[in-house]
Amino acid sequence: MRGTARTYTSAVGSNYLIKRGSGSLYAVHGYIPQGGSVKLENTADLGAAPNLNAVSSNATVAYYGPVTAAGVFSVLFTPGVGFDDGLVVAATSNARATIVYE
Repeated sequence: MRGTARTYTSAVGSNYLIKRGSGSLYAVHGYIPQGGSVKLENTADLGAAPNLNAVSSNATVAYYGPVTAAGVFSVLFTPGVGFDDGLVVAATSNARATIVYE
């Protein structure tokens, strides 16, 4: 039996540990300015290495951007993407995102 889905809405351009431990990612919705990006990692570490805004890790669960023009986006993961260690979001300046997870 699955748990209750939760949401997290990012502040303007931030890195944040959403959840420690295992869970599922269901959706990412938001706004990205020109050149911006949003990245979700399977980790509980917010350290400077690796750079959470660069796609260079096999821990990357989802990455959207960099975009050539500002706009909104919506990505659904059906039935959900699992993560084991935790869920971290990294968003560039002025990007906003709502993450649906459990």
